[in-house]
Amino acid sequence: MSALEFGSGRSGIWFSQRVQNLTSVEHDLDWYQSVKDKLEKENVTNINLRLITLDHPLSEPEHDFYEKIPSY
Repeated sequence: MSALEFGSGRSGIWFSQRVQNLTSVEHDLDWYQSVKDKLEKENVTNINLRLITLDHPLSEPEHDFYEKIPSY
């Protein structure tokens, strides 16, 4: 089984022990690097960790309609 999560972190390693492949999408560069380092340290190889930065400020609320589809 494969899984997809938005927002990387502690749950990724938990999921990785229960699925064959996990794609984990993160928007924060510092947190992405922290998670990446932890995965390497613990030799977790079945997580495809992706960094996709936000196209808008974090404080901006969600919209019902977007002129341009956001990356994340």
